[in-house]
Amino acid sequence: MEVVLLDDRIAVFVLLPIFLAVTLVSVLRQSLVASNRTPRSPDLQRMQI
Repeated sequence: MEVVLLDDRIAVFVLLPIFLAVTLVSVLRQSLVASNRTPRSPDLQRMQI
């Protein structure tokens, strides 16, 4: 069985861009969900004192 050796720079050129893309997509998705969330109307019974 042959041992496969990978270059040390694979982390910089492959894994780092994948990590950045996943992080940016999750941040973008979270901000889109937060911006599209409808604001709740205040409860009138709680507001009356």
